[in-house]
Amino acid sequence: MCRSHIKRETNTVLIDAINNKTENCLKFEKIPRPQAMLKLQKGGTSFEHLFLVDTGAEVSILPMDIYTKYFNTEELIFPTHLKCTNFDQTEINILGYVQNVEVCFKDRTAVLDFLGSKTKTAILGIDGIV
Repeated sequence: MCRSHIKRETNTVLIDAINNKTENCLKFEKIPRPQAMLKLQKGGTSFEHLFLVDTGAEVSILPMDIYTKYFNTEELIFPTHLKCTNFDQTEINILGYVQNVEVCFKDRTAVLDFLGSKTKTAILGIDGIV
């Protein structure tokens, strides 16, 4: 079962109108995914962005369009041979990593490394939560 859905109840569904057969089916409702507005600072540049909080992700990911929007004047990304996959085992295209980004949430601050990718979702993984 996908973590973004939760079983709520069963529904009876008509599956054969000719023979009037019904079957109980599970009904799923989409539940909200945890998100956090984080402030990132690096090399004199700071910005706020909404991150998906994913405790199942071993790394934190910064989409490259966000990277180029805010850090476009600095060469901050380093090459990597690291390979990452989504929960469904499809490969995430990792372009490099950004070191030593100061991340602020409410009154807490930590220094993290982010992988740069072509994904559209910014992810705060378990490395940024612990």
